[in-house]
Amino acid sequence: SMGMTMPSSSSSSSPPPDGENRNLIVNYIPQTYSENDLVELFKPYGQIESCKIVMDKVTGQSLGYGFVKFINEQEAANAVNGLS
Repeated sequence: SMGMTMPSSSSSSSPPPDGENRNLIVNYIPQTYSENDLVELFKPYGQIESCKIVMDKVTGQSLGYGFVKFINEQEAANAVNGLS
């Protein structure tokens, strides 16, 4: 199954820059997934600002990870809780 992490802010005691927690790093994305599939998966949890699957520049194949950015932090947190 896919794994999700939020950019870690545990290394410092100061709050992360505004908006950092809206961005999810998604690992173990199936090779067959498109960015549209990823949007469909995350859409139930909130409004998505952007979505990107990282591709191999040479082969055009998915590298199996990507990023989903939500409009607000609470929706991002809901997605992590709902999908993990």
